[in-house]
Amino acid sequence: MEERNAQASAATDRPVGQRRRLVLMVVLVGAALAFGARWLEHRRQERAAYPVEEGELALPGLRDEVWAVRDRNGVPHIRGEHPADAWLGLGFVQAQDRLGQLLWLRRSARGETAAWIGPAGLAADRWARTLDFARGAARDLERASPQAREVLGAYAAGVNAWLAQLRAGTADPPAGLPVAPEAIVPWSAEDSLAIAKLRAWQLADATDEMLAYEAVVRRVGPVAARAFFPVGAAPRAAGTRAATTPRRAPEVPRGASAPLRRAGGMAGRRVGSAAWVVSGRFTRRGAALLAGDLHAAPRVPGPVYEAHLRAGRFEVAGATLPGIPVFWAGFNGHIAWIATHTPALTMDLVEETLYREDPSRVLRGRRWRSLTERIERIPVEGEADDEWPVRTTAGRPMVDALLGADRPLSLRWTGQRVGGIDGFVALTRARDAAGIRGAMAAHGEPLVTLAWVDAAGEGGIRVAGAAPAREVGSGFQPVPADNPAYAWRGWLGTEALPAQRLGPARPWAIAAGRAPVAADGPLEPMVRPGPARARIEERLQAAADDGPIDVGVLVDMQRDTHANASRRIVSRALALAGALGHEEAEIAELLRAWDGDGGAESRGAAAYQVFVRRMSWAWLEAALGHPVAERLLGVPRAEPDRWLGDALAWAEQGGVPEMPWTAPEVIAPIVRESLEQAWLALSVDLGSNRDKWRWGRLHRLRFTPLWPGGWDASGGIGPFPVGGDGSSLAVADFSLSGASDVEVVSAYRFAADAGNLDQALTQLAPGQSGHPGHPHARDRLVGWLRGQPSLLSTSDPVIEDGPVARLHLVPAVPGGEAPR
Repeated sequence: MEERNAQASAATDRPVGQRRRLVLMVVLVGAALAFGARWLEHRRQERAAYPVEEGELALPGLRDEVWAVRDRNGVPHIRGEHPADAWLGLGFVQAQDRLGQLLWLRRSARGETAAWIGPAGLAADRWARTLDFARGAARDLERASPQAREVLGAYAAGVNAWLAQLRAGTADPPAGLPVAPEAIVPWSAEDSLAIAKLRAWQLADATDEMLAYEAVVRRVGPVAARAFFPVGAAPRAAGTRAATTPRRAPEVPRGASAPLRRAGGMAGRRVGSAAWVVSGRFTRRGAALLAGDLHAAPRVPGPVYEAHLRAGRFEVAGATLPGIPVFWAGFNGHIAWIATHTPALTMDLVEETLYREDPSRVLRGRRWRSLTERIERIPVEGEADDEWPVRTTAGRPMVDALLGADRPLSLRWTGQRVGGIDGFVALTRARDAAGIRGAMAAHGEPLVTLAWVDAAGEGGIRVAGAAPAREVGSGFQPVPADNPAYAWRGWLGTEALPAQRLGPARPWAIAAGRAPVAADGPLEPMVRPGPARARIEERLQAAADDGPIDVGVLVDMQRDTHANASRRIVSRALALAGALGHEEAEIAELLRAWDGDGGAESRGAAAYQVFVRRMSWAWLEAALGHPVAERLLGVPRAEPDRWLGDALAWAEQGGVPEMPWTAPEVIAPIVRESLEQAWLALSVDLGSNRDKWRWGRLHRLRFTPLWPGGWDASGGIGPFPVGGDGSSLAVADFSLSGASDVEVVSAYRFAADAGNLDQALTQLAPGQSGHPGHPHARDRLVGWLRGQPSLLSTSDPVIEDGPVARLHLVPAVPGGEAPR
C-alpha cells in the first residue's frame, strides 16, 4: 500500500517539477531576451552617435570646400584651400570624435564640473574659480596675434558646426552625455584658451610640493632638508609667523590641489614628458632623429588627438590637444618637434600680512594688506548651489582655504600675466632653427622644453615660456609678501633660457627630468636629471658604438621597461643588510640574480618593487615621521628612488651627522625588515609558487573614464599586466601607498627622422575615437602595449593604402543657419 502511494506521489510530483523547470526556463529566456534587447538598444544608441564619416555636409563658416579623409587608424586628413578652413575642419572632426571630452575640459576650466557630477566636482571647481581661468582666457584673447585669433575663431566655428548638426537632429550626441544638445553653450575662442590655461596649471602646479617641503624643513631643519629638496635648491628656515585661523577648516590635509589636476588626467608623480634628439653624424641616413613621449594618467579618451591639415602651402600633422588648436608634437615637411614639460618653478605661495581696516598702515616695516572678495556661485547637480568666496589681495588670489593652510597664503603664478597659443600657432609654419626660435619667443605658458630637428640636419632642445626673474629663489617654500627680495622682476629673456644645439661636441641632447641648465642657473628646477636620463644616454651610446642609429632604435628605446633606479639601490641595500633569515635571504638572492629587466613577466621586478616600496616607506617614516613622509610621497614630483639611493650611499660611508636616519645602524634593520615583508607580501598576494611571482600580476593597467559616466558601463578598458615603473623609459608609474596599479603611463609616443619629414612613427593609447564601441576607440591599444608604432603620414599614396572614409564638407547655403 505504501509503495503504491509513493509511486502515485512521484507521478504527481513529476509534472509539478517539469512545470517548475519550464517556468524557470521561460523566465531565463525572457531575461536573456530583455538583456539582449537592452544591449542592442544600447549599441544602436552608441552607433547613432558615431561621427558622420562619409557623404556630404554643409558647414557654416567655410570659405571653400574641404575634404576630411580618415585613414585606417581613424586619423582625419583635412584638405582645403585656405588655412582657416583647415582649422575649422579640425574643430569639426575633433568635436565629432571627442565632444564629451571637449565639454568636460571646458567645464573643468570654467569650474562647472559639479553641475555634471555633483559634490564630487566641487573641490576642482573651487580651484578653477579661484584661479579664474575664464577671465584669464579673455585677457589672453585680447593680446593674441591676428594669426592666433584666426585659428581660434576657425576652430570654434568647426566645433559649433558639429553642435549645429546635433541640434538639428541630423546626428546624435555621444552616449552618456548628461546634457541635451540644445542646452550646450556654443564653443568660443575663450573656451580653448581657458583649457590651455587649465593645462598649463596642471603642469606647473607646485602648491602641494611647497607645503610638503616646508613641512620637511620644520621637521628636520634647513640643513638636513637638503636631502629631500630638488638639486640646487637652497632650503631656508621655515617662517615663524604666528598661525592664523583660515576662513574654512581644512578639508584635505594633503594633495589639496590634486582634484584640478585629476580633472584633466594630469595627476600623478610622473606626469610630464621626455624627449631626445640625435645628431645626423651617428644616424644611418645622416639626418637628425627625434623621439619623445607624453606622460599622463591612463584615461579614455586619451590626452591627444592626431590630425593632418593641408591648405595650399600650409601643412602640418601630429598630435593636437583636444579643445586647443595646437600641435604638441608634429611635423610640417621642414621641421619636426615635440614639446616636453619643463619642471621648473613658475609660481610662488606668498605668505600675506592682512589688515582689514587701513590697507596703507605700515607696522614694523611691513605693509599690511586688505582683501577684496567676490562670491562664485557654483551649480551642483542634485543640491543647492555652492557659494564660494574668492578673496584676493594685491591682485593675487588667496588659496589658504583651498590648501587647508594654517595662515593666509596667496598665489603668484605666471599664468596670471601671460598665456595664449601664439607660439605654437607660429611653430606650425616654422621652416628652420631660426623660425623655431622666433615662434617659441612668442610662447607664454606652460614652460616647455621643445625638442626639434629640421631638414637641414640641425636639431636641439630649447626652453620656452615665461620664467620669472628672481633676485632670491623661493627655496621651494612660501615666501613673505613684505620682503621685496622675493618679488618677481619681470621675465627671463629668451637668451637667458637654456638651450642646447647638436654639434661636434654634442652628439645628442636630452630633455628628461629637468631643464638643461646647471644647478646655479636662472631657473628653479623642481627635479634633477634622474635615472631615466642616464638610461637614455646609455642606450644611445650603446647604439652609436654598434653602428649607425636609425629611428627604429629610438622606438625600441621608448618601450624600454628597465627599472633604472634599481642598480644603485639593490647593491647598496644588500651590502648593508647583514645576516639574513631564510625568507629574507630568498628575496635577496632573487634581487642579486636580477638583471634589472622590469617587464611584466619578470620575477626580479616583482621582488624589487615590493621590497623598495616597503623600504622607502619605513625609511622616510624613520627620517620624517609618518605625517610628513606621507605628505612628501604624495606630491606630484616625489623622488623616493633618489632619496633612498642617496641615503644608502651615505650609510655606506658611515652616515651623515646632521642626518641621523642615514646611519648604518638605522638603515640596516629597515633593509632586513623590508626583505621579510616583501617575502610575505609576494607569498600572500601571488601564492607560494615562485613561478607566479611576476611583476605584471601586481602591476595592472586600466584606462578609466576621464570623467564619471564618460565611458561605457564597464567603466573603462582593461586591466592589462604591464611592465616598467616611474623610472623606466616606458613610464608606468604607480602609487607608493596602496596597490601597484598604474597611475601614469607614456600615453603618446612620437619619433621622426629629419630625412623624411612627411611622416612620423606614433603610438597612441587607447585609440583615436572617444565613442565607446567605435572601431577606433581602442584599436591602437594592442600596438601600444607591445611598443609597436603606427605610421602617421602626409603622403597621399600612403594615406590611401588602406581603407579610408571620405567626408565632403561644403560651405552652407547663404542664409542657412550658422553657429552662434
